[in-house]
Amino acid sequence: MTHPYQMARQRADHSHATADPDMPSTRITWNGDEQRKVAVESYRLLQADKSLSNMAAIEQAQKNVLLPKRRRDLAKTAFAKFRPWIPEMWAKLSLESAAPTRPSDAPLASSHASPHASLTVVPDAAAKSVPSNTSAPRTLVHWTGAEQCQLAARVSHLTHAFEDMSRLDALRKAIESELPASRHRELKAWSQVSAWLDPMLEQCAHEAQAKQVEARREQERQTQEREAQAARRRGEEARIESEVQRRVDTYLAEHEHQTHNVSLDGVVQLFANRLANVMMDAFSSAFSNALATQLSTANKASLPAFAPLEDKPPAPPKDRLPRVTVVGLLNQQAEDVKQAFLGTVDFVFVKSQMEGGGGHGGVGMLTKSATSDLVIAMVDHCGHDVDNNARRLKVPYQRLGGSVSALKRWLTEWLAAEAGVGQ
Repeated sequence: MTHPYQMARQRADHSHATADPDMPSTRITWNGDEQRKVAVESYRLLQADKSLSNMAAIEQAQKNVLLPKRRRDLAKTAFAKFRPWIPEMWAKLSLESAAPTRPSDAPLASSHASPHASLTVVPDAAAKSVPSNTSAPRTLVHWTGAEQCQLAARVSHLTHAFEDMSRLDALRKAIESELPASRHRELKAWSQVSAWLDPMLEQCAHEAQAKQVEARREQERQTQEREAQAARRRGEEARIESEVQRRVDTYLAEHEHQTHNVSLDGVVQLFANRLANVMMDAFSSAFSNALATQLSTANKASLPAFAPLEDKPPAPPKDRLPRVTVVGLLNQQAEDVKQAFLGTVDFVFVKSQMEGGGGHGGVGMLTKSATSDLVIAMVDHCGHDVDNNARRLKVPYQRLGGSVSALKRWLTEWLAAEAGVGQ
């Protein structure tokens, strides 16, 4: 059964062949004179056109020197059919063209150029047929170290990709695909290259195994890092939840002790006190905002329009979830922060593009933070327009360096301070 790789190569080699209408349908066997004519003409064609394949040269040669009734259909014929006789003739022609010429032979010798690139190695059969007293040198290709490494890498790839392919077949295919025709060699046994190719293939196998081990270790390291981050996040969430629950339980226990067996008048008085405290807080906040607005208007040239609250952040509200606007996070980062503080903080995220329309950058920060308690700008990922537009904010503004981890740490400390941790 023909290997799929070999079938593909045969289709590529013979895609040039077309049917000849004058070609007989019966099988043709060339005699010795016809073989010699085809060999001489194909050799001449190969010297004239270095890009011509062996089968294409033979096809054209028979059209040039043989009658139509003596031509063969070579569309589905492999070059292996001609190996018993035509390489030997080509080798003799190559030796004749390379041998010193007499004056009477000058016209004949000038008609033959140097051997075709694929014939840089003389087959053993042709070498034996050359007389021992001839002075013509035998051309031999010696691969460089870089070429050997290139062939070894290709052989390693082919033997792993095609399990049923032998190493010798893989090497032959590697020679055809990796090296130019002038650097080809004819190999008959693995022993011709085993001395240097076996160690290289073994080295390739070790390198491939080492790469697999390194990739597996890197994947395990990344998995462990993700698991550790998830564990730390769960631990921090549990700690915050536990502290908030402790504060709630303490508050309920204190008020339950105070309201136990209290009369209706006492409950009404407690409610009135609570309402008065809320109204006083609201009045105080409104008065402070109005006073700050008046002072800002009166001293606009000397007082800044805003003050970053990096040292003393505002306390989050106690009667609802704090609403925080964050500027400068990507989608995945925003989702990570949102999941980390789920049920603790209500987030509004604004992208940091300077030219993104009304929903991005400094303009988006102004429009989306109207109902927020605090605006946090990730200054390492924001443009200057964010700081410029921050002067027009009506809510506290916090500049924060770093990335997601820095934001999580800051929010955790902010919530813990509100809950009274460490007091």
